[in-house]
Amino acid sequence: MKTIWKYYSLFAVASVLLLPSCTSKDAPIPEIPDDPASPEVVIELPELTKAEQALGAQANKLGFAAFSAISQQEENRGKDLFYSPLSLGMNLSMVAMGAREKTRNQIQDVLGFADASISEVNEYYQKLSTILSGIDPAVIFENANSIWVQEDFPVKSDFQEGLSTYYSADSRVVNFKTKAAQQAIEKWCSEKTHGRIDKIDELSPNTVVTLINALYFKGAWGVEFGKKLEEKPFTHSDNNTTTESFFSGGVIVGYEQTEQLAAISIPFSNFLDFTFNFIVFLPKQVSSGKEMGALLEQDGQLLIDALTTNGPDFVRVSLPRFTIQQNQYLRTVLTSLGVKDAFDKDLSDFTGISDKKPLWIDDIAQYTWLAVDETGCEAAAATLEALAWANLDAPEPPSFVADRPFAFAIQEKTTGTLLFMGIKQ
Repeated sequence: MKTIWKYYSLFAVASVLLLPSCTSKDAPIPEIPDDPASPEVVIELPELTKAEQALGAQANKLGFAAFSAISQQEENRGKDLFYSPLSLGMNLSMVAMGAREKTRNQIQDVLGFADASISEVNEYYQKLSTILSGIDPAVIFENANSIWVQEDFPVKSDFQEGLSTYYSADSRVVNFKTKAAQQAIEKWCSEKTHGRIDKIDELSPNTVVTLINALYFKGAWGVEFGKKLEEKPFTHSDNNTTTESFFSGGVIVGYEQTEQLAAISIPFSNFLDFTFNFIVFLPKQVSSGKEMGALLEQDGQLLIDALTTNGPDFVRVSLPRFTIQQNQYLRTVLTSLGVKDAFDKDLSDFTGISDKKPLWIDDIAQYTWLAVDETGCEAAAATLEALAWANLDAPEPPSFVADRPFAFAIQEKTTGTLLFMGIKQ
């Protein structure tokens, strides 16, 4: 079986009393084709301007800040975490189109887009989605959006047209007071996540608008790990130890470190200089999720920039197999970061969506699923193996053994986009 990384983010924003929550279907992980799309196929992709690159850097700051806030929540103590900064930023930007005055200002301030117009933000995400979907034919990245409206609730056409133009959002009219609405949303979820997310909790009959964003990512390693697994101890954040299955190998990866963190960048596929990378941040000592979140907010982007800029190294890497399935409810996180009025029915202003009041966000839910396996892409491994052993007189390579809590992220290098972040603890 090829190595598969699959990330599903079902991200929903709802007004009034809705908090949709999708569940992951326990289905087998599909194989990546042995003959992925040929790198010789040239796709004309847009390029981000300097101003758009600056928006991306600001979005990453929100990603780290939200990640730190999530890791500090009491309910997440000692738990593995996984969420999507990209989905969070994209979803907030869609909501911002319909927000006005202070409600919009707070959303844009948290996004770091205070100096940008809504149209500039929308054009950035429109262009970014095109780039991420087409930059590496050996990696699958899919982004889908939709708006679901109560059949007797008036939503302004400008808002729906903006969602369609910039986010390719499907627009559906349903009756949230019936079971059919839930079934229709479940079907949409299943289609957009390849069957992985196909159930949602019962919907409130008071729902009037729901926005859903679904992200799907699948890729194979661009380096080859050994197929033999080794049972080794993993020390958790509470200092308890369990035995887990590790996969290991001497591989060419990015490697950097600060006083408190070491980091590696493992490529997916071998097309266009490894545009998608899996980054592992390993504290020098056993750390809690809260401590790691703070460390990443401080040094995460610095390490990512160094990994992106500097050349690769030959590193002896050992990582555990692991899966994470969870959901995050982000109202408290976003309120702590400064988005306050949007969640308050007495203060919110969403008159860009509808003139009917009150209209507010009840909560924002994100549901994710992740699986890590050990076998790499054979085509990439053949190319890199020669490089790994080119210098027989090289000094002993660094060792990167993730046998204690670590953080991780998926990044697309050319745009600098953080797609996903998580912690195994």
